[in-house]
Amino acid sequence: MPYKILFVDDDPQVLKSLGDYFEKVGHQGLRASSGPEGLKAFDQHHPDVVVLDLFMPEGDVARWISLYGGVGVIIVFAGLFSRISALDDWFHWYAG
Repeated sequence: MPYKILFVDDDPQVLKSLGDYFEKVGHQGLRASSGPEGLKAFDQHHPDVVVLDLFMPEGDVARWISLYGGVGVIIVFAGLFSRISALDDWFHWYAG
């Protein structure tokens, strides 16, 4: 069964690589290069899964989608070691 997957990342190479791969294996890839673009695409296309950069400059897209979306969220992040505290805080919030 093909899935509609929304990729949200400010790195164009990440968007291209992920989108191209999942389209190649039969899924529909939607791409957004910013948090606001991702939220707009989310509202318009109702994806099955969202793959996003947790540390987008425009705000906490992962939190918004997890609260209002009802879809699976897969988090991709770069620079983990410089942001380990923020990641820990987010997981504590998300786990409740």
